[in-house]
Amino acid sequence: MAKTLATLKTEVRDICDEDVAGFITDNQLGRWLNSSLGRLHDLVVDVNPQMLMERDAYQITTTANEDTYELPEIKKIVAVDYYDGSLYHHISIAPMLERNLYQSNSPYYPPVSDYQWRYISVKNGIKIIPTPTSSYIFYIWYVKKYENLNDSDNVSDAIEDEWLDWAVYDTAIKVSIRNEDNPQFFMALKSDLEQKIRQYASRNLLGLHYAPDAHRSHWEWHNE
Repeated sequence: MAKTLATLKTEVRDICDEDVAGFITDNQLGRWLNSSLGRLHDLVVDVNPQMLMERDAYQITTTANEDTYELPEIKKIVAVDYYDGSLYHHISIAPMLERNLYQSNSPYYPPVSDYQWRYISVKNGIKIIPTPTSSYIFYIWYVKKYENLNDSDNVSDAIEDEWLDWAVYDTAIKVSIRNEDNPQFFMALKSDLEQKIRQYASRNLLGLHYAPDAHRSHWEWHNE
């Protein structure tokens, strides 16, 4: 069941023994939680971006002699397909050090068919190599950047509820430091859970859909 930002705020206050008034304002707690949730989002994307990939690919149609195209607010490009009108073909990313080898006028350019394009991820967009000379259709599979939540907003259901404890612990560390308390207990919980997240996300990327302990509570993990 998806949790709201307000629910996570309550969880932070509970584990920090912070009453509703406390030393931390509700707005401050919301900013810290959003920052921590953004870092959790980046952690999952770093290990296995497919877990947070958008359900629908973003389509671009090229224009002759234009090689760079703007994309929506993306965190990471996961895959790119070229559509030839009947079939989809995966295209590979071009290593930056080899980008010039894929120009159509390069003496090293391999004799490849249309669907063997390359791409480079650039700021807020994508560069298609070689430069298209006509209209072609590409589909970009991507992960969006984390968007800050309001109290009533649900956290993405693509992230396990148990994993949200990582953001709760990360925020609790900030609260502890702000209140001049020792944050080591929460740091240990966060580190332990991060190891579990990386393990499960990595196994999922390899197609191992069941990971032991993947859905156990953080307290069970920590108190083994």
